[in-house]
Parts: sequence; C-alpha cells; structure tokens
Amino acid sequence: MRGILGCVALTSLAGCAMASGLGPAAQNAPEPMGPNAVVADSQITEGATRGQFFVVAEINGKAVGNSIEASLAASKNKGFVLTTIVEERTVSAGQPLQVKLVARHVSPAPIQGLIGSLTSTDYYVEGVVQWTPVAGEQYVVRGVLEASGSSVWIEDVRSGARVTAPVIGVAAIQGPTPTFELPQIMVRFDCGACEVRPDAGFRIVDAYKRLAIRSGARVNADTTVEVVVDHYHARPDLARKFLAFAMKNDEIRASILAPQGTFVVEDYFRTNHLGADTLAANIGELIFEGLAKQQQLASSPQ
Repeated sequence: MRGILGCVALTSLAGCAMASGLGPAAQNAPEPMGPNAVVADSQITEGATRGQFFVVAEINGKAVGNSIEASLAASKNKGFVLTTIVEERTVSAGQPLQVKLVARHVSPAPIQGLIGSLTSTDYYVEGVVQWTPVAGEQYVVRGVLEASGSSVWIEDVRSGARVTAPVIGVAAIQGPTPTFELPQIMVRFDCGACEVRPDAGFRIVDAYKRLAIRSGARVNADTTVEVVVDHYHARPDLARKFLAFAMKNDEIRASILAPQGTFVVEDYFRTNHLGADTLAANIGELIFEGLAKQQQLASSPQ
C-alpha cells in the first residue's frame, strides 16, 4: 500500500569507516562441498572517514556476510572513523551461481542514530549477475563509483579479466531530455531504537534519482530537500519468506521538508515475496511524485 499525506519534517544522513582485516564471514563461513573457488570484496579508501566498497551481498538468493556490513559493525561507537574489514568467501565451482553485487560509498556514523551519509557525491549500484567459478581460482569484486556512471563486476585476480557482465548504475539510465528540475534529497533515520538496514537510505535516494531520469527531470545537486524517516520496520528475509502473515509488516514512513510545504509518504508490505528493500525503493518513488507535483503546482499559472 502506498500513500502521500500532508505534514512536517527534517533530514540528513551519515555513515561509518579505516583499519583493515579479514572479517568473521570469511573466517567462519562453511566450506562448500566439492571443488571450490574464492571471491573477495574490495575497497578503496577516501580518507579516514569514507570509502568505496564493492561486495558480494547474496549468492543464489541467500544473504552472505560482506565488507560493508562488517565495516559498519567494526566502526560502531567509533565516531567518524571507518574501520575497514575486507571479506572473502569460498564458493562452489563448476556450477552457475546467481550473485548479487553491491557497490556504494560508506561513511562512519556516530551512535546518536545517524547511519549513512548521502550527498551529491555518494553513489550506489546493485544487481544480480550469473557466474560460474572455476575450481581453484581466486576472484575479486571490482567497480567504479563516479558521477559519469557507476558499475560493479567480478574479475579474475591473476588475469584481471572480467568474468561477469557489469551491473550498470543510475547514471547510465536513458531518459528523455530533462524538461524540469528537482532538488537532490538527503535522508536521515530518526526512529528511535528501530533497526535500519545499512543500505536503506541509498535505496531511497537511488529510486528517487532513477524515476527522475525516466520522467525527464534533472536532479540539481545545488539544492537539497531533507527527508526524515520516523518509522521503519523490516522483517528478516528468511522469516518473511516462511512466516510472512505471522509477523508485523515491513513499514516505512518519512516526512519531506520541501520549500513549498512539508508532506509525508508511507508504505508497507504484508506479503512474503516483497520486503524492506523494495519498500525503500517505493518510498524514493513516492518522494519523487510528491516533489514533482509540488513543482508542477508552483509553476502553473495562478
């Protein structure tokens, strides 16, 4: 269910970050039976408080430990210093795998509820690729995060050759020539003790940008509208798939502090096949619809 309501808001967003080490997912992951290969995440440091991460997030639909989650956990209660943990995992070789890749900027967040910084220079891309590892080989996730276009892929460590097609980010989306302009959005989660997924804010912003491009809008990085998420609940993926109707809904509500007036967007999922990740994208699209409507009304003759 989707909805846009009238109301009041606020917004911002921060993240986590710099030592380096092998994370618990790599140390404790069970060894696949039979021939196997190894695939590692990668990271590029941008100072002590920020980094680019290129990671494996899921294999055959099952979440796996990755460097984003490990680094955010290691950085907790450390202010603005990002402790970087680089994960690797063993995978079964000789059979096709469906691998979800994620590339994004990560910045540190203090404990006071800030969890991820989204600015005009933060980029995000994710998608699923098919990949058949070769037994005994070592692989690494690589990518680029740039204003001109972001992408992520898996490559062979020894040769440097790509072994999957790249997942292409929002900058490569083709849309009509822009006919109107909207501000960028900045998101802050202010929902008390709620447990927010690390990439929730990025999903909201990414969906907002994607719909803007497809709708012929240019996102102006020189103006910012703040968004505050004051209610967030995400069901665990495994429990959602098997116990959907025995659990509380996935729910998100956010207030948008826009120059023409504050409004509220909210949505929820009850079914087992749609979860908090899709819900966050829906919220981004609802924010676009609300801001586009405001812009249209403001430019209409009185």
